[in-house]
Amino acid sequence: MRQLGGLREIANSGVLLVRPDHHIAFRHALAAPSGDADALLTAALRQILGRG
Repeated sequence: MRQLGGLREIANSGVLLVRPDHHIAFRHALAAPSGDADALLTAALRQILGRG
């Protein structure tokens, strides 16, 4: 998994949100602080869905 993370430009603690057509919709290189993870994902989904 370490090699895959390097190819995707994220750390092992990072996150990718991949669309069903295999395009990366959202990328965060490192884990978000515990209180920020929900807000970060919510903002990403709103932007992706055009509701932000």
